[in-house]
Amino acid sequence: MQKRRFEYQKRAENSHKFWEVEITGTDAVIRYGRITAEGSTQVKMFRSPREAETYASKMINEKLGKGYREVLVPSAPGRDQSRTSDRAAAAARASTATPAVPVPTVVTPPVGARRRAIRLME
Repeated sequence: MQKRRFEYQKRAENSHKFWEVEITGTDAVIRYGRITAEGSTQVKMFRSPREAETYASKMINEKLGKGYREVLVPSAPGRDQSRTSDRAAAAARASTATPAVPVPTVVTPPVGARRRAIRLME
């Protein structure tokens, strides 16, 4: 899948954000942040390219529903885009790789809430 870029701009809210997605094999490389900044990169790993494509389509529809608009991603002349994106994806994979399956979290109540619960039990 070719890199796709979406932007959200609301002057009243002072909100100027971008969101990009690119599928490389079984990985979805996501980059997002403020338009004036470099942004953050996140790599989601999937079992198959089809799962990665499905994830990307779902996220694209979600962004469009929130008011993002797709913009053309310019390619720099004389620059090998495939090598650059492969290097960026490898660096992102090494530093911020997150599993596509959500990890369960344990939530403990605040200390005060536990004390109240213990008093009620006595």
